[in-house]
Amino acid sequence: MTGNDFMQAIARYRLHFSFFVFVALALEWQLNDGGRPHPLSSLGDLEHPLGMGLVALGLWLRSWAAGVIDKRKALATAGPYALVRHPLYLGSFLIALGLVEIMEDRLALAAVVLVTFAIYIPTIRREERFLAERFGAAWQRYAAGTPAFLPRRCARLVSGEWCGHQWWRNREWRVVVRTIVVIAFLEWWNGVTRGG
Repeated sequence: MTGNDFMQAIARYRLHFSFFVFVALALEWQLNDGGRPHPLSSLGDLEHPLGMGLVALGLWLRSWAAGVIDKRKALATAGPYALVRHPLYLGSFLIALGLVEIMEDRLALAAVVLVTFAIYIPTIRREERFLAERFGAAWQRYAAGTPAFLPRRCARLVSGEWCGHQWWRNREWRVVVRTIVVIAFLEWWNGVTRGG
């Protein structure tokens, strides 16, 4: 397997890889630092509501995008795609930041940034080359007027038709399930470390 083949495999399974990196960091945090996540019921500190808000925003953005896009068949420019070219990746990034905020772990924050730059940025570039080849001038116009990752303004919002069947076909339910599993794990872990 060449280095390029390895990076393509990582890019293809990026969500799985990101999930396992997070689990490994959480275990390392617990075993070496004795860290404990904020409990779900902890609304008295800023970290928990901020973290859960970022997770919820990321899940909402990903679900919205997955219900609008028909991958590889049409150029998505409506809904969240009117705000940014890659709302699925932005949603994943927000989920990861939210989980890191709940954990208050700077190593995990560094890992999120590293995974973003090492995996997601090259994946975005590869996808954009594919889209430029496939959609030509339509892609060029869209890319020229729409930022890649961070929205410039919300006023450009175009609703787009959201479809639950499309959301399911894009397998977005897996991201929701994984996120719920991670949050449930963090809450269980918090109970164990508290002795309850």
